[in-house]
Amino acid sequence: MAEEKWNSARVAATLEELRAFGAHTTTIACERVEGGLPESLGRTLCAFANTPSGGTIVLGVDEAADFEVTGVQDEGATQEAVASLCREAVDPAPHLLFHSVSVDGSTVLVVTVVPLLDTHKPALYQGRAYRRRAGKDDAMTTDDLRMVELAQRPTAERLPADAVVEEGLERGVLDDALTDDLLANATQGVRRLGDVDEDARVLEVLNVTARGGGVRRAGLYAVGFLPQSTFPALGATAHVTGGTDDPVHFVGPLPDLLDESLDWVRRHTAEGAEESPLPLSAVREALSNAFIHREMDVSLEAGRQVEIRLSANELTITSPGGLKNLTTHQLGDVELVKAPVNQRLYGLARWLETSDGAPLVATAGGGVTEMLRAVHEAGLARPRFVDEGTAFRVVFPRVPRLRPKDRDWVDSLPGPFTPVQEDMLVMVRRGEDLSLQRLRTQFPWCTDEVLEQSAQGLAEKGLLATGVTTGEAPVAAALATDDAELEKLGKNVPQVFRLLKAGGKQSISEMHAATTLSVNQVRYAVNSLLDAGLVGMEGGRGKRTTYFLH
Repeated sequence: MAEEKWNSARVAATLEELRAFGAHTTTIACERVEGGLPESLGRTLCAFANTPSGGTIVLGVDEAADFEVTGVQDEGATQEAVASLCREAVDPAPHLLFHSVSVDGSTVLVVTVVPLLDTHKPALYQGRAYRRRAGKDDAMTTDDLRMVELAQRPTAERLPADAVVEEGLERGVLDDALTDDLLANATQGVRRLGDVDEDARVLEVLNVTARGGGVRRAGLYAVGFLPQSTFPALGATAHVTGGTDDPVHFVGPLPDLLDESLDWVRRHTAEGAEESPLPLSAVREALSNAFIHREMDVSLEAGRQVEIRLSANELTITSPGGLKNLTTHQLGDVELVKAPVNQRLYGLARWLETSDGAPLVATAGGGVTEMLRAVHEAGLARPRFVDEGTAFRVVFPRVPRLRPKDRDWVDSLPGPFTPVQEDMLVMVRRGEDLSLQRLRTQFPWCTDEVLEQSAQGLAEKGLLATGVTTGEAPVAAALATDDAELEKLGKNVPQVFRLLKAGGKQSISEMHAATTLSVNQVRYAVNSLLDAGLVGMEGGRGKRTTYFLH
């Protein structure tokens, strides 16, 4: 998936998300720049350089004031100052991309930090390496640096962690029932394995045990009776933020970890109801990925477990180690070929089931794409994927997919709508240019035909000015704007709308002079159009402010 370009609509939508969910769920930092660059900027540049997907710094936004747009007075001088700081203080210096964007009548400077290659990491600022974690720039620990060093080694020069043979451990450390299930499922699923007479030989082929003796790390974790007796970090912890209970610790082989952690989420999110409002199929996928694709080398020595944190606003699942061979932007891509971090463990998990008989590994049609679909159809906000390099987090916001004002607006329109159509309307209302490429990214579980039909259905109801087109062209230029719909926004709104449509960019005073409306009447109509996402604004803060149709 290609990453979106920064423009006014994207910045505005990003700030709305930050207000709703906070900066800790993203690789985005916002900084006020009045009076000079913030003292923390060097650390942030360094941390994003060490982050697998890099990061974005929005200058001219005050995070402490609920992400208020304060603007950048001289974007040229600010850009030069940031570039100079990066060149002189961060070693090696990452490449920076700059975009000046007009938002709410002010100019903000969007700085994209391109991540360093693994072979060039870690970047240092004032002699220290930093990483981005939960919205903060933390100095890297010794274990963090070891994980960075491990990622730099050529694959051919290191033994995969899940293939390591744990000397001194024999088949007796395995769980008999789970091992029997594994053997039965694998020999039934693979004909050649079914032709092998000896169970011991099958276990060797499956990478549970080694021919010369010993149990492989993948086998210990997948079907060991108590893997945590050898590696305590192969367990998991769960905790309710702000709760009175102590953290809960989960131990046992892989199927037990998934069973018990999913049950904990179910019980703590149901809140007295029969079912959890979170789609448990999506949570299960995130937990399964966290356990199966976790880092299994340095993190075990450092004692880093899978962590589950539940707050009033979100569920966060964190696994040690970052993504391998893909980025967060590629997650959910239906054409993405699976590239398991722990290939031997993944191979074993394919033959294992949880207590309800469900496979540990998602079947065809499942995976991250199914996770996104389930959350979307449950009416909840999209999960967030954060790759910190030394850890990977999936954040499930426990809030509705649509903001209250967007929900009220959609409900006022002549429905019914599918969830995808609701999102399309809101996206256009915010001024986004929709294309098939954009829609494929937003709704990866939908075929092009479904996307085209969804947009066409809205056009037929008179809610979109145009239906979908093929290729990458915009699918909808704007919301339909007949007088009847515009009058719902205010009695003078249709007149101001037609004036902008005919005359292009205009100021409040120019529109006042061209009509019989008072200045306040024009301003009220323009504000209504701004709130509806039909009008954009340029200028502000001492500059001439004009308004234009999206």
